Amino acid sequence: PVVPDAQQRKRELQKRIQMWLIEPDDSFNFDAPTMADPVVKSIFQQIEAMAGPWAVEHPQDFALLLKEDEAAPTLLALPAHELLLRWVNFHLKAFRRDPDAGLLNLNELDLALLVELLTKLAPDVMNLHEEEQTALRMSHNPTAAEAASLSLVTKVATRCTGYEILTEEVLNDEQTDMMASFLAELMASGRAQLPVRKSSEIGQHMETLASIVLEAANTQNTQLVSGLCSYLRDHQQSLTTSLEAMRAHQEIGQMVQSKLRSFALKVLVKRSQGVPCDMLELASQSSGQRGDLVGGNNVQAVIAREMARIPSQEPGPETDLAVTFAKSAVEELLKKHIGTFRDVFRIYAREATHESDARVRTSTITSTMTLEAAHVLVVSPRHLMKLYRDCRLQDLLEPVEVEEVYNEVKMHHAINNFEDVQRFETGLSLDMFVEALLTMAFRTQLDDVAPTAFHEKLDHMLENYLVPFAGSQRDDVVYQLLVDESLDELIDEFSPRLRSVFAAYASGDRRHATPERTRQRGARGAVIKETALNRKQVTTMSLDSFTELLEHCGMLSETIHRACVGRIFLNLLELRSVPSEAANEDGAPSISEDADHLASSMEDDHVGASFRYSLCFQEFLDGLIILTLFKEPNPFVSFNTRLDKFLRTGILDPLFEFANGSNEPRFRALYQALDDAAQKDVSASGIAKKLKMAEM
Repeated sequence: PVVPDAQQRKRELQKRIQMWLIEPDDSFNFDAPTMADPVVKSIFQQIEAMAGPWAVEHPQDFALLLKEDEAAPTLLALPAHELLLRWVNFHLKAFRRDPDAGLLNLNELDLALLVELLTKLAPDVMNLHEEEQTALRMSHNPTAAEAASLSLVTKVATRCTGYEILTEEVLNDEQTDMMASFLAELMASGRAQLPVRKSSEIGQHMETLASIVLEAANTQNTQLVSGLCSYLRDHQQSLTTSLEAMRAHQEIGQMVQSKLRSFALKVLVKRSQGVPCDMLELASQSSGQRGDLVGGNNVQAVIAREMARIPSQEPGPETDLAVTFAKSAVEELLKKHIGTFRDVFRIYAREATHESDARVRTSTITSTMTLEAAHVLVVSPRHLMKLYRDCRLQDLLEPVEVEEVYNEVKMHHAINNFEDVQRFETGLSLDMFVEALLTMAFRTQLDDVAPTAFHEKLDHMLENYLVPFAGSQRDDVVYQLLVDESLDELIDEFSPRLRSVFAAYASGDRRHATPERTRQRGARGAVIKETALNRKQVTTMSLDSFTELLEHCGMLSETIHRACVGRIFLNLLELRSVPSEAANEDGAPSISEDADHLASSMEDDHVGASFRYSLCFQEFLDGLIILTLFKEPNPFVSFNTRLDKFLRTGILDPLFEFANGSNEPRFRALYQALDDAAQKDVSASGIAKKLKMAEM
């Protein structure tokens, strides 16, 4: 504990610094340096910042709750009930002077223990209830002692917290969850009684700051530059180290307090819902549990990967500590929004059947369907892109970035758990899906938000995009066609072959690296400027390569050409805007409001011809869907049938013939891929094609 002389020194120091910083007036005969000098003002501000954490009236050292082999960041990984149990046992051992004293779990809390704890932790409040204390001391039988204890604890507890938690009913019924909630509030309210010891690491840092602040307080204004500045320069290393340690200590303390208050509130909410928390069940749960959203240490792994992407972050102890802080804050958000993540997953997930031959086919889930053991829920790349569009995430990321995130999450899970990847071959499971959303949020660039403020980025995406827009319906005809779930099975069937086509034509662009961009956004989040930062290899297809593909398919004509391709994707980009922004200034309908306007807008103008854009695979599929409207316009035939015909006879068959006659390595590889796929094609049209080839 801090001795009275040290407390008196603190108060005197605070007074002297306050007098030193203010302008002199008639009541002070004190010649302070003028604050008009920016150098002097800056020095004063730095000294005041140093004095602040050192002169805290009741600093708490939560490191006292750590075991010998644990470091300070471990506090952030411990669940709240474990922190609370360690805190109670710490004081019981100190009060009783018995190293073996303590509780095995919070289910052992009782009235007598609360009296003991409040006597030591809140003596100032206890002294206000001398009558109840006297009644407790004078009680000569268990009944009288229990009544006096009930009265004393309820009255003291009411004064110690901002709202009433402990009542006679709670204590009589031995509701240990409510007792734990009260103790969590008590610990977080400044009555933790974990004083900073002078011999501790944080105590030594406080003494370092104290010596510097005292030196500043004793410096005469005439010696400010020659004396104080040289002193600060000579002690720069120790000063920097101590300030960083104090900041880290304060952040840990704030997060621990936040965790305890969240725990206390959760207990009260569950009690109000009629499902009280079982303290024994909490004790048996693994530490750091986040429901079933994300397993293991995947949250920390995602944060560490994203931290490594930031150029200014170099590996080291400081980065490791930052990862731990970020992990704790992100986990709190995951717990807070656990229902939101599950609801969003249900909206965009589809049933996938894991067959014995490892093939997986997806289909739309009906509300009455019951899942069998061989069925799993997944979010496919197409439906992840649907979420991207529904939630207006174009304000934060580009489509190619979403596809990169999907591939990265699948790759990391393939490395760590190949069996899960086999089960979820065509999409993301719940934990993969949450990891993908975390990664997408972490990669956003927001004004006034630090690159490493991952929890703020996640909170921003949740509050402004996922919560208000997930599952929202849009009236745009073309938009509804692009996200039509009835096309899922057909697109899944063609995806392997179309990916081979995409890879072949994207490989022609791969020598040209796509610049990774930093997005500067306007007031409504629109991209107003893009600047290339560095170059990164990504799988994308240029519009020139897309046009080359159409040429090889024999599809180019007076109505479909390079300018038309540019106009198609320009209008598809228009779909990213919210409906109110998509209308033209003269009130004319946009592409998203009138399907007929799509055809009329495909004019041979310099805008479409000069437009440059790189497509990810999902945007490539969108382009093929739009082209189907041109090549198969019959409205009396279902669009599924028209799309099937267009992909087979308009794209794959011509490319198969072209690739067969080409000597380029990329097209020879494409021919082999299409030939292998054709041999496995058991559809009616696929069988008909084989019979036709056999007759030739």
